[in-house]
Amino acid sequence: MTVSNGNAKATEELILDPGCTFHMCRNRSWFHTYEQVSEGIVMMGNNVTCPIIGQGTIRIRMHDGVTRTLGNVKHVPELRRNLISLSSFDENGYKFLGKGGAIKVKRRALVAMKAQRKSPNLYILQGQTVTGDVAVASKSMCGGDLSKLWHLRLGCMSLGGMTKLSQRGLLNGHKVTDLQFCEHCVYDKTKRVMFSSDIHSTKGPLDSIFIPTFGIRLVLLLMVELLTCSLLLTVSLVECGLSS
Repeated sequence: MTVSNGNAKATEELILDPGCTFHMCRNRSWFHTYEQVSEGIVMMGNNVTCPIIGQGTIRIRMHDGVTRTLGNVKHVPELRRNLISLSSFDENGYKFLGKGGAIKVKRRALVAMKAQRKSPNLYILQGQTVTGDVAVASKSMCGGDLSKLWHLRLGCMSLGGMTKLSQRGLLNGHKVTDLQFCEHCVYDKTKRVMFSSDIHSTKGPLDSIFIPTFGIRLVLLLMVELLTCSLLLTVSLVECGLSS
């Protein structure tokens, strides 16, 4: 795999190629699973044929720290470059977009892999091949990177949920202290809520004014009671005047 720098050898890079029929690799040591085959050739652009001697899977630690398995990779030792077929991803429901010197391979909201354009106009994968339990160009990860890695593995779990799992020892001994900004959580999960439309027709100028019904009833009841009390008081005064 490649660590995207100018000193990386061509044989240690993986190139995203839209014209490649299937994934091809020249390095036998990269294969996680391997099966020898005796049939099959690859036709190159200069009409030269190269034999396929095996096939299997390759494990890749991607740009986000997640290790993914690339399947159905052909072993072609005579290749000068290691190629990843974008057409194979297209057949499996992935989409790829090139912009600003970079290519992203996505499936729904998940960015499966990224590649940067290098000279001579080749898109080099950002990641590292994993052979056994060790990455070819491995580097240590800090606590924030491990927290983000577990966050992505657990389907963008919240910080509170990850903290509870960490306290129970379910995150391989990692203690979650902070969680970095996650682009998938903020941008890919947001959506615009649509409200249903309706048509209201009015007959008068005050038909659309909202008046609380409960308040009107209360005022009317108070007015009725006051009128009743005043009438009773008037009747009592009249009776007192007549009796005197």
